[in-house]
Amino acid sequence: MEKIDQINLERKKIQDLGVKMAEAMIDVDASLLVAYGEEFHEGVIGIVAGRLTDKYNKPSMIFKVDSEK
Repeated sequence: MEKIDQINLERKKIQDLGVKMAEAMIDVDASLLVAYGEEFHEGVIGIVAGRLTDKYNKPSMIFKVDSEK
């Protein structure tokens, strides 16, 4: 159970970091909130977008950029 708690704590940290990074990029006055970059973790970008939508009551999109593709 301790291993699961540790993994969950790490996921929460990644999510919180994603929200902070996205908030630094978005224009809160826009009708659609958009953030993108290589540093976003693709496993939590949906959650990050959801948090922005909930906080600002606007649709949001977060993109993970992959420079290799």
